[in-house]
Amino acid sequence: MDGMEAAMTTSADSTGERRVPGDATQPDTTHAEAVTAAPPLRPAVVPTPNAPIATADDDTTLQIGWGANLIGWAQRHPRLPLLIALLIGLLARVLLVVRANAMIDGDEAMVGIQAERILHGQYPTYFYGQAYMGSLEAYLAALLFRIFGVSNWALRAVPVLLSLLLIYLTWRLARDLLPRDARTTPLLAGLAALLAAVPPVYDAVVELRTWGGQIEVYVITLALLVTTVELADLLRARATGARKLALGWLCWGFFAGLGFWVNPLISYALLTSALWLLPPLCARAFPTAAGALSERLAVYADRLRRRAPTVASLAATEQTTRAMQPGKPVSTILTPLLALPALALGGLPAWLYAIQNNAANIAVYTSQPTVSPSVSHAAQHGRLFLGAVITAQYAACVAPRVLNGNLPYEPLLWLPLRLALLIPPLLAFVTAIWLVANTHPQTQLRAGLPLLYAGVVTAVFCLGTSAWPAIRPCAYDQAGRYAVPLALVEPLLLLTLFALPRVWCDVRVWRLGRTGNLSPAAMRRGQALVLLGLLIFTGIHLGTYTLTDPSGMFQSPFYRYAPLDDSQLLTYLKDNHIHDAWCNHWIGNIITFQTNSQTVCADYYDVVVRGGISRPPGQLEQVSKADSPSFILALTETHPILAQELDKLGVTYTLAVLPQAGVTVITPDRTINPATVVNGLAEDYGMNAKR
Repeated sequence: MDGMEAAMTTSADSTGERRVPGDATQPDTTHAEAVTAAPPLRPAVVPTPNAPIATADDDTTLQIGWGANLIGWAQRHPRLPLLIALLIGLLARVLLVVRANAMIDGDEAMVGIQAERILHGQYPTYFYGQAYMGSLEAYLAALLFRIFGVSNWALRAVPVLLSLLLIYLTWRLARDLLPRDARTTPLLAGLAALLAAVPPVYDAVVELRTWGGQIEVYVITLALLVTTVELADLLRARATGARKLALGWLCWGFFAGLGFWVNPLISYALLTSALWLLPPLCARAFPTAAGALSERLAVYADRLRRRAPTVASLAATEQTTRAMQPGKPVSTILTPLLALPALALGGLPAWLYAIQNNAANIAVYTSQPTVSPSVSHAAQHGRLFLGAVITAQYAACVAPRVLNGNLPYEPLLWLPLRLALLIPPLLAFVTAIWLVANTHPQTQLRAGLPLLYAGVVTAVFCLGTSAWPAIRPCAYDQAGRYAVPLALVEPLLLLTLFALPRVWCDVRVWRLGRTGNLSPAAMRRGQALVLLGLLIFTGIHLGTYTLTDPSGMFQSPFYRYAPLDDSQLLTYLKDNHIHDAWCNHWIGNIITFQTNSQTVCADYYDVVVRGGISRPPGQLEQVSKADSPSFILALTETHPILAQELDKLGVTYTLAVLPQAGVTVITPDRTINPATVVNGLAEDYGMNAKR
């Protein structure tokens, strides 16, 4: 049934199976992403409870009402919805940045320090002190610093600009997954882009973080998924040129290598891509066996649904079998090897680092961190119990937060709204699962990709140990960033809600034994309600951007007391010629970055007393050698413990309480060994724990 409308008419099309017009013996190869050729004759539709609701020949559900006007407008201007989404996405992110005064946390400041040092001839490979999170973001920030100067605003501009690529790639992926020739595809692809432009505020904030590869790995993930879909389509096509396949594998290898360097979160996309490409690769290499298996699966699926094989399913199976003709051996077997040189090129910094550092960065992907019972009570009961606790927290806290945008420490008054915003994505997951379970295997592929990716994210998060901080109370939010990639496929899954009328018919048949299809008018009303609901859903999320407390949005999960405006502190340091200071690194990194290293801060207590990582490199040594470095404490007390210790040592000092910045600055008249005032430095950390 060629030309069937996407997701707006049938359960099969809600999964986005691409329909390519043309004769079975003369496939349409005018489009590089064609999947299969339609049979020359349309098979007769057998009246069954699962028969299509409407076809391209019965467009009454699409030609009447305001929804039809939108469909026609989008069809006439297919890229205009994307442009609107890009503009809205840009304005929404600028709104968040402006409301928070371009505030950054200590880890983000570390990326800024890397960018500053890049401008001075230092070229890091990874985030300081670790063998993962490649420094791509620092190099991009350095480019903007060169043009606009060093500032929080220039640093925050990096993820703002990259978010436009994220929106575009979401549109591109949706367009690839939807039927190519359906009139609804431009509108639905634009709607997916709009949903990506205004994600839940929690996801939007994480996307804007300069944590060393966060937004970059999201963009690379979507690029890899787009390449994966197009490669799979080319492999399933009856006749595909070797040049197209070669280009596809080169792109795939480059994105895979680049992602490997940038952030370990690319592992979600790599695993999804491998699982997605394996069936068409096997089908192309062993077409006879694959065709027989496809036919058996179709019959078995019909038996599970307690019905006889339909003409449509048998015709689709026959068409699939005909499409699985053996390709050229070189194209089939050797072409994927082209991904290897591209992989080497995309991940070149990672491979060079591996050679020089005993493959420490590769070990990040091949091993899981050990969770000591001393830091996690759940680990005391064994690995299985720890996994169960992580899974429980993921279901109760982490995943809902990603889907509805709930921010840590959000007032309880927001709870009803957040619960309401959780309904559409949960319903979309259920709908997608229903569609995959109740359609022909070949039509499962389109809805299956975002569902597979979500499943991989969930499995890796819950079964691994990297996300063990998730077992801490939900308000801490120390592992949520590992689940934010779920938001990348949320817009695609929300599109399955347009199949709710089709699903409702199936449920009536399955549970109530009732037959009959919805009338065109009922179908039209149902789809219009879904479209209106998604637009309202997006508008509400955008509204939360304006209501969220700006002082808490960009606080670090590990330190939530950085000032929204630290101009008072920076002015004091400059006026008093303070160039070196002891300070906790969450505030110290911000000071070092914002002063362009005119004031360098080091964290003696964390590095020396607690055994933390000394980063940025060289700062501890510089402050240790400085003459009379100051002490900056993240508290506002007129006589803190550090001052009391200096009094006992007979040291004269200047003390300034800066309430706007939330700090106290103590400048002694001589050099003080921080080892002699450890209790005073510990009070800083103790106060943070109390708060």
